[in-house]
Amino acid sequence: MAKEVTPQKGEIEEIKKIRDILFGSNMNEYEKRFSLLEQKLNNSLEDARQENEKRLLLLEDYVKQELKSLQEMIAAEKEARMKNEKRTQEDIAHIEEQANIFAEKTTKKFSETRSQILELGKSLGDKMNQQEKKLSEKISSVDSTLQSNYADRSSLALMFTDIARKLSGEPEEDVE
Repeated sequence: MAKEVTPQKGEIEEIKKIRDILFGSNMNEYEKRFSLLEQKLNNSLEDARQENEKRLLLLEDYVKQELKSLQEMIAAEKEARMKNEKRTQEDIAHIEEQANIFAEKTTKKFSETRSQILELGKSLGDKMNQQEKKLSEKISSVDSTLQSNYADRSSLALMFTDIARKLSGEPEEDVE
């Protein structure tokens, strides 16, 4: 790194004298102009800085307002969704409750119907057994009546045959 050389006070004075000799009074005028330009430039920069600062503040306020608005919208949307979710959960709970009640009623009705059908089947079976027994008894009674009637018919037939022979005058035969 190179060592910087700083001019000393005496050297600065000599440079100013040389400059005055070369440029003369114009240099003072240039310095005044440069000084004015520098001051105008500084003023312009300060004005621009202040204008930028104002604009940045306005932009910041606008952004804050927009963010606040967005936050409010998000909060409202969130609240609406939470209400909808709560309502949906309540609806689901209600539907589940109704389904459970329906299932209980259906199960109860099914078991009642099943027991009624079983009782009816048992009752019908008992009635059928009673009817079968009655019919068997009647059939036995009719059969025995028919058997006795049949026996009476054969006896009657023998008797009529005997009478017919007697009337015809034929001799009696032993018929067994």
